[in-house]
Amino acid sequence: MEYRITVTVSEHGYEPENGERVLDGFLRTHPQTGPVVDQDVAAGTLSITFAVDASDYDHAVDSAREVFAGGMKAAGASVTQVLHGEADLIPAEEIEPELQPV
Repeated sequence: MEYRITVTVSEHGYEPENGERVLDGFLRTHPQTGPVVDQDVAAGTLSITFAVDASDYDHAVDSAREVFAGGMKAAGASVTQVLHGEADLIPAEEIEPELQPV
């Protein structure tokens, strides 16, 4: 099963170049997760969305912690206050046909 993970952190969003730096860190460490970074410069937040394969919700959250920590470390960004986190099961019809299990 595939889960979509979104984590929003404080502070790093104030500097415009941080969004690109964090995205680069996630792409270097976990490109297979398809990371996307949204930045709110006014609020100072960064939201990182990526996908993980997991057997269940608990496994998805554990995997997400590893991906998140690795991506942030590679970006040289400390893990600040996590403002929001969510993990959603991606419905099979949303998964690209070439990526679906055979």
